[in-house]
Amino acid sequence: MDHVNGNVITSFHKTSSEWKVVLFICFSLLNTGCSALHKVKGLVGKSVELSCHCKFPNDTIKFLYMQKYDSKNEEIMVAAYYSGEANGDEYVNEAFRNRTRIDLYEQVVELLDIRISDEGKYKCFIQNKTTGSVYTFEFLVAVTAKFTRPVVLKSGDSNDGNYTCFSSGGYPAHNVKWHFNPDLNASDWFIVEEKKYKDPQTGLFNVSSTITFNSPLNVNICCSVQNETALVIETRIPTLDTPFDNMLVYAAVAAVAMITVCVVICIVWRMKKSCSLNISVKQPRIEDTNQ
Repeated sequence: MDHVNGNVITSFHKTSSEWKVVLFICFSLLNTGCSALHKVKGLVGKSVELSCHCKFPNDTIKFLYMQKYDSKNEEIMVAAYYSGEANGDEYVNEAFRNRTRIDLYEQVVELLDIRISDEGKYKCFIQNKTTGSVYTFEFLVAVTAKFTRPVVLKSGDSNDGNYTCFSSGGYPAHNVKWHFNPDLNASDWFIVEEKKYKDPQTGLFNVSSTITFNSPLNVNICCSVQNETALVIETRIPTLDTPFDNMLVYAAVAAVAMITVCVVICIVWRMKKSCSLNISVKQPRIEDTNQ
């Protein structure tokens, strides 16, 4: 495969105004049927391929370049190839430098190290030098990021029934979902607080949810974030002791104590009785033989 880095140039030079003229000519030419809208999903940190493939040999490509439209609908140069050379850093937007690769054999522009800011609309232009025809392809890139495995933590030091679920590093923002086994009535629990924090640098989200509930049953509790990943953790919540259970414990302790006291009394009584018998035994009489 013939890979051309989007940020390398050896001999081809054009001014920005000349590139605009080229773009105007491209828009003016008749498309021949390869145009299409493609929806592409990318994962943060991975790569995506935007295919500009038409059924003609790669050695007949006059130029191939990719543009992105920003929030103001202005064109941003992503990668470019012309007459066997790649367009340089001076033409590629800083956000895409060293992050693109053109595969002329497959007629694909690959975006590397996907970021949240890469979301949006792209347009590819490719010209056949033999026929002079220009083909355009439009792409709508959506970016996602997987949340970390949710963690359930006890809130506070007391047995107040408050639990917090936390997950980080995902995109777009997702809600925390709580699951109980057995199911709880709506009146048995409620959400105390929900938070969604967006990192200003990465655009990734951290989400959390805190709940409180009061149930007399043993409950398996878990939470999930971003259902497609099905990442959950379970926490066992013990039941509270009832007054009847406490009475049984107290009664058992009292019974054991009474039995212990009785055993000790019996042992002491037997020991005293044995000592009394030994004292009452008379010594044998010794007669005087010197009479």
